Amino acid sequence: MALHPVLLSLVGTIFVLLLWHLVVVFGVVNPLLLPSPLMVAAVFVDAETLQGLLHDALFTVSRAFSGFGLGGVSGVAIGMIVGFFRPIYALLEFLIEFCRSLPAAALLPAFMLFLGIGDASKVALVAFSCSLVMLVQTAAGVKARNATRTMVAQILGATKLQIFRKVILPEILPAVATGLRISISLALIITLVAEMLLSTDRGLGRTILDMQLLFKTPQMYAAIILTGALGYSANKVISIIAEQLIHWEGK
Repeated sequence: MALHPVLLSLVGTIFVLLLWHLVVVFGVVNPLLLPSPLMVAAVFVDAETLQGLLHDALFTVSRAFSGFGLGGVSGVAIGMIVGFFRPIYALLEFLIEFCRSLPAAALLPAFMLFLGIGDASKVALVAFSCSLVMLVQTAAGVKARNATRTMVAQILGATKLQIFRKVILPEILPAVATGLRISISLALIITLVAEMLLSTDRGLGRTILDMQLLFKTPQMYAAIILTGALGYSANKVISIIAEQLIHWEGK
């Protein structure tokens, strides 16, 4: 009898934690560099430390989601335009692909010059990176749409608005949902990097770096685990919403 996927995932997680604990107990790795999972768990039990981590997480999530929202809306809008009008996409294709290939960290100094070292530069960098992902995904979805369905709708007398809502939009949404999943993870990554590189008072990225410099490794790993949990949760929420709204995908 096959095990439920959730149960298998739980077993896999427990196995990794047990292996981690044994590696530390038997001295394979220096506990100063990799504390046991029990020591990391103790960080979450301590009320004062946990409150500080959650406070940092609030700053990180605020920056990441602000950039994600701005980038998502602008990316989808521009992606639809360049997807529907092929000459515009051909005109901008090299520029889009070039910017998409640039590491976000390389662009951070330029954003700092224009927007300073505050939250504006961090949010703008996240928005820029997410918008490129959403632009490419949306444009690809528009270009891959089934022209026959649109033609049939036109023959049946559907208006342009009806064709867009009932035919084109349902075909684009799966690509947009994929772009959102990629973008939310990217937003969190870029926010953490920006918090580490820029002078930031609060944020998980800054906390991870500070704890590493002070060799407070249990706190460092606790912040890393919290970051992973945030990214996983955000990705899972988008996946669940997409499954409910885009129930026709693959049918």
